Amino acid sequence: MAKTVVVCEVLRFVRQYFDKLPTADLKPALTNFYNEEELVIAKDVMIQAVLRAAKDRVIDLKLPRLPKRQKCRQVVEDLIKLFTIFDERKLTDALARFVAEDLSRVPSINPDSINMLAMAKRVEALESRMKLMEQSMTDGAGCQCKQ
Repeated sequence: MAKTVVVCEVLRFVRQYFDKLPTADLKPALTNFYNEEELVIAKDVMIQAVLRAAKDRVIDLKLPRLPKRQKCRQVVEDLIKLFTIFDERKLTDALARFVAEDLSRVPSINPDSINMLAMAKRVEALESRMKLMEQSMTDGAGCQCKQ
Protein backbone atom coordinates (compact mmCIF):
# COMPACT_ATOMS: atom_id res chain seq x y z
CA MET A 1 0.00 0.00 0.00
CA ALA A 2 1.36 3.45 -0.94
CA LYS A 3 2.17 5.82 1.84
CA THR A 4 -0.03 8.90 2.15
CA VAL A 5 1.78 12.15 1.35
CA VAL A 6 0.86 15.19 3.45
CA VAL A 7 2.18 18.67 2.73
CA CYS A 8 3.13 20.29 6.03
CA GLU A 9 6.45 22.04 6.56
CA VAL A 10 6.20 21.95 10.36
CA LEU A 11 5.65 18.19 10.48
CA ARG A 12 8.36 17.60 7.90
CA PHE A 13 10.77 19.48 10.15
CA VAL A 14 9.70 17.59 13.30
CA ARG A 15 9.88 14.24 11.53
CA GLN A 16 13.35 15.03 10.17
CA TYR A 17 14.85 16.16 13.48
CA PHE A 18 12.77 14.23 16.03
CA ASP A 19 15.41 11.58 16.63
CA LYS A 20 18.41 13.79 15.83
CA LEU A 21 17.91 16.62 18.32
CA PRO A 22 17.00 16.54 21.99
CA THR A 23 13.49 17.76 22.73
CA ALA A 24 14.99 20.69 24.64
CA ASP A 25 16.55 21.91 21.37
CA LEU A 26 13.68 20.95 19.08
CA LYS A 27 11.00 22.91 20.96
CA PRO A 28 12.69 26.34 20.78
CA ALA A 29 13.56 25.78 17.12
CA LEU A 30 9.86 25.26 16.39
CA THR A 31 8.58 28.12 18.51
CA ASN A 32 11.17 30.55 17.16
CA PHE A 33 10.67 29.74 13.48
CA TYR A 34 6.95 29.02 13.08
CA ASN A 35 4.02 31.21 14.11
CA GLU A 36 1.09 30.07 16.24
CA GLU A 37 -1.26 29.50 13.30
CA GLU A 38 1.22 27.23 11.50
CA LEU A 39 1.77 25.18 14.65
CA VAL A 40 -1.97 24.81 15.40
CA ILE A 41 -2.63 23.66 11.81
CA ALA A 42 0.29 21.21 12.02
CA LYS A 43 -1.09 19.76 15.25
CA ASP A 44 -4.50 19.20 13.62
CA VAL A 45 -2.85 17.60 10.58
CA MET A 46 -0.76 15.37 12.86
CA ILE A 47 -3.80 14.20 14.83
CA GLN A 48 -5.57 13.28 11.57
CA ALA A 49 -2.45 11.46 10.33
CA VAL A 50 -2.15 9.54 13.60
CA LEU A 51 -5.81 8.53 13.53
CA ARG A 52 -5.55 7.48 9.86
CA ALA A 53 -2.40 5.44 10.55
CA ALA A 54 -4.04 3.71 13.54
CA LYS A 55 -7.11 2.92 11.44
CA ASP A 56 -4.99 1.55 8.55
CA ARG A 57 -3.03 -0.66 10.94
CA VAL A 58 -6.20 -1.61 12.87
CA ILE A 59 -4.62 -0.45 16.09
CA ASP A 60 -6.63 0.65 19.08
CA LEU A 61 -4.58 3.74 19.82
CA LYS A 62 -5.43 5.62 22.97
CA LEU A 63 -4.29 9.21 22.51
CA PRO A 64 -3.90 11.57 25.43
CA ARG A 65 -6.37 14.42 25.68
CA LEU A 66 -4.95 17.22 23.54
CA PRO A 67 -7.13 20.30 23.96
CA LYS A 68 -7.21 23.12 21.41
CA ARG A 69 -4.45 25.47 22.45
CA GLN A 70 -3.23 28.74 21.08
CA LYS A 71 0.13 29.17 22.80
CA CYS A 72 3.08 28.12 20.66
CA ARG A 73 4.90 26.36 23.49
CA GLN A 74 1.89 24.19 24.40
CA VAL A 75 1.11 23.29 20.79
CA VAL A 76 4.75 22.28 20.25
CA GLU A 77 4.62 20.11 23.38
CA ASP A 78 1.51 18.38 22.00
CA LEU A 79 3.22 17.75 18.65
CA ILE A 80 6.28 16.29 20.36
CA LYS A 81 4.01 14.17 22.56
CA LEU A 82 2.27 12.69 19.49
CA PHE A 83 5.59 11.90 17.79
CA THR A 84 6.87 10.36 21.04
CA ILE A 85 3.83 8.10 21.35
CA PHE A 86 4.29 6.81 17.81
CA ASP A 87 8.04 6.42 18.28
CA GLU A 88 7.67 4.50 21.55
CA ARG A 89 5.21 2.10 19.93
CA LYS A 90 7.49 1.69 16.89
CA LEU A 91 4.74 2.97 14.58
CA THR A 92 6.54 5.87 12.88
CA ASP A 93 6.69 3.94 9.60
CA ALA A 94 2.86 3.90 9.63
CA LEU A 95 2.65 7.68 9.61
CA ALA A 96 2.08 9.62 6.43
CA ARG A 97 5.08 11.02 4.58
CA PHE A 98 5.34 14.69 5.49
CA VAL A 99 6.74 16.91 2.77
CA ALA A 100 7.38 20.60 2.30
CA GLU A 101 5.88 22.62 -0.50
CA ASP A 102 8.12 25.59 0.31
CA LEU A 103 11.59 24.63 1.56
CA SER A 104 12.18 28.17 2.82
CA ARG A 105 9.55 27.36 5.48
CA VAL A 106 11.68 24.52 6.84
CA PRO A 107 14.61 25.70 8.96
CA SER A 108 17.89 23.95 8.40
CA ILE A 109 19.19 23.31 11.84
CA ASN A 110 22.37 22.13 13.38
CA PRO A 111 22.70 22.13 17.16
CA ASP A 112 24.77 25.34 17.16
CA SER A 113 22.28 27.33 15.13
CA ILE A 114 19.35 26.78 17.52
CA ASN A 115 20.71 29.41 19.91
CA MET A 116 21.16 31.72 16.92
CA LEU A 117 17.44 31.45 16.10
CA ALA A 118 16.52 32.50 19.61
CA MET A 119 19.06 35.31 19.52
CA ALA A 120 17.77 36.56 16.15
CA LYS A 121 14.23 36.67 17.51
CA ARG A 122 15.41 38.64 20.56
CA VAL A 123 17.33 41.10 18.38
CA GLU A 124 14.23 41.58 16.23
CA ALA A 125 12.14 42.31 19.35
CA LEU A 126 14.77 44.76 20.61
CA GLU A 127 14.84 46.55 17.26
CA SER A 128 11.07 47.02 17.29
CA ARG A 129 11.21 48.31 20.88
CA MET A 130 13.97 50.75 19.90
CA LYS A 131 11.87 52.04 17.02
CA LEU A 132 8.96 52.62 19.37
CA MET A 133 11.20 54.46 21.81
CA GLU A 134 12.70 56.60 19.03
CA GLN A 135 9.24 57.42 17.76
CA SER A 136 7.97 58.39 21.21
CA MET A 137 11.05 60.54 21.81
CA THR A 138 10.69 62.38 18.49
CA ASP A 139 6.98 62.87 19.15
CA GLY A 140 7.78 64.23 22.61
CA ALA A 141 10.63 66.49 21.34
CA GLY A 142 8.18 68.65 19.37
CA CYS A 143 6.24 69.42 22.54
CA GLN A 144 7.26 72.67 24.26
CA CYS A 145 6.62 72.60 27.96
CA LYS A 146 6.23 75.90 29.86
CA GLN A 147 7.74 76.15 33.25
